[in-house]
Amino acid sequence: MHGHRIDSFLIADNVRLEIVHESNPYYAGENVSLVVRLRHLGSAEKHASFKEKIDELHKDIEKRIDSSSSIVNDNDENSKGPWSMGSLFNVLKRDNTNEEDIEAQREHERYTEYVTKQLQYHKPVELMAGFVQVLGLFQYSPDTIDDSSFDTSSNKLMYLNQSTRPEAEQNNGTGPNANHHVGLSSDAINGQQTDVTESHVNIRKYFQSSFKFGPRDPEAMFDSSEIPVFDVKDYFEEFVNLPFLIIPQSLLFPELTLQPGEVKSFHFKSEKLPNDVCPSYSNSENFAVNYYVEFGVNRVESNAIKPLFIKTPIYVSPLVTNNGYQYTSELGTKTCIMEPAHIREVLQSQGMKRKFSTDTSSTFARRKSSVSLPNDRSSMDIDALKKSFVDIIKKTTVEEDIEELIETQLNIQFGKEDETSPAPDITNTEGDQNEEESRIVFNHNTNSTKKNISILKRTANELMIMTSEPFSKSMDSLKPQLVNGQNNYIINRNGQRIATASFSKVFYTTTDDIDLNIHLADNSDFTVSGVNATLQLMEMINGSFLTDTSRDMAKKPNIRTVTTSHAVSFDETSDISFKLTIPKTPMHLMPSQFMSNVFQVKWSVLIRFILIPKDGSPTMQEFYEDKKGVLYHSLDTIDGEEFDCTIPVILLPTDSDLAGW
Repeated sequence: MHGHRIDSFLIADNVRLEIVHESNPYYAGENVSLVVRLRHLGSAEKHASFKEKIDELHKDIEKRIDSSSSIVNDNDENSKGPWSMGSLFNVLKRDNTNEEDIEAQREHERYTEYVTKQLQYHKPVELMAGFVQVLGLFQYSPDTIDDSSFDTSSNKLMYLNQSTRPEAEQNNGTGPNANHHVGLSSDAINGQQTDVTESHVNIRKYFQSSFKFGPRDPEAMFDSSEIPVFDVKDYFEEFVNLPFLIIPQSLLFPELTLQPGEVKSFHFKSEKLPNDVCPSYSNSENFAVNYYVEFGVNRVESNAIKPLFIKTPIYVSPLVTNNGYQYTSELGTKTCIMEPAHIREVLQSQGMKRKFSTDTSSTFARRKSSVSLPNDRSSMDIDALKKSFVDIIKKTTVEEDIEELIETQLNIQFGKEDETSPAPDITNTEGDQNEEESRIVFNHNTNSTKKNISILKRTANELMIMTSEPFSKSMDSLKPQLVNGQNNYIINRNGQRIATASFSKVFYTTTDDIDLNIHLADNSDFTVSGVNATLQLMEMINGSFLTDTSRDMAKKPNIRTVTTSHAVSFDETSDISFKLTIPKTPMHLMPSQFMSNVFQVKWSVLIRFILIPKDGSPTMQEFYEDKKGVLYHSLDTIDGEEFDCTIPVILLPTDSDLAGW
């Protein structure tokens, strides 16, 4: 595993594109920060070596041509002399020599082809107009979602005809010189309103991607070993694609000559995403909310310009405040077009050694805690720092987050970082600076969702009372997430207690395992022979956004089974424990609970009890008996009944970074 998620693509036979994400997932209200690296896979030494070999081959060819000319002249002179037996043997010997020459010539051609290919591989690469852009799309089925109230004007203003495969361009009627970009059309810029009747075709070209990221079959079970997903290129004909967030093209470089063995790095950092931006969601058969980072560049080959576009999905989680509130997202409104991102080239120090590890060559370094104290600091200040450290240790509990404690001590010792200060310069041209100082340093967001989630883990019980109280009208877009949350639930059936369900936490995150304990009650009428615990994702659609043919979907939520666990017992038992694992990978993360104007997502655990009457038929039969005891076997079939109980679960975004493979 790498410390950061890294997406790698070959944009040429000898050039690799690496996109290093600062965070995985990204969060609403925070920046999209990543490093784009272009790495030439060739070598300058090998390029010089193969160039010398090519020169030697050219000289050898010239010698062969001169030698062939002299042989032809000698043959012409010999043909004028009288015929003899010696001349006959010379002709036969010459034929044998010609066969050897032909084989040597073939070997020479193969070697020449090999050297030429190697020289081509290690030669410099010319690139033009490299850019990065970010796009957020709401994709929905027009048979289910009524978009009459949506603002679809952005579909006519935006060119979204990107493609990552040349054959896709040909299939969609566009040549290699087609205008591929995201931004306002030329007619729109000149003040003319253009009616793009083939907007969906343009969008379709944008989604020619090998990534599988989109709606899925609701009947399929989630499996942590094999995440079932839907390939976006398989459904764009049926789904409407509505952009709601665009970070326009941010130019990395106008022209670039990538020398063999050279690595060019560029830091891409956008403005902060809107606080109420809709989180990523791709677990429905009716709609999806997806985000993509696209890299575009033009390769110059043989005086021809070949455009190339690479698209990779990113995951965006909702913003959570430090008191447990989330924003309500708005879909179908006017597209949010943000400012272009800030681009800075990351220059490698002269004294730095080249790193071959993809993970460590660009490091998002944290603030160094090894900074020594100034020599002129008084002993009184040092004693105060020691005392503050001791106080922090005394106040520490088992549940305290070590990262938060370290951050508190660093703030006391070195001062709190100012979020309003400009971003540090990540370029380094000083050859005498060490490797640690030349690493990329990003601003530390002290009010991040990760930090807020960590705080909520320690203060969840106190916030249960606070968030259950009504809030002011100025916070209408903010909704409390910890309302009526609790650890223990008493489960009754017809006034009789069956069991008590206890969760290990008040709330969980999308990277946690849900620990559930079932304490069975002592009942004289029936026994529990089996319990199933199923983690469910519930999707509820706002009825005002449903078409006439799908109105019934608003009456009950669409339920997806995420994971399930079973327990069977034919003996006396009082406690059953379950561990429900949420599937997660660096490329796919389950959504937390959130709400938008079109739909909302919540989580629950379905507990199914198998109840067997005590006065009914026995559940076991005697199989064997001797002086040491009796062996019982369970019956093949048992008469009983099922009882289902659904318990809500609070699932917030993760406070961990999933890094990358």
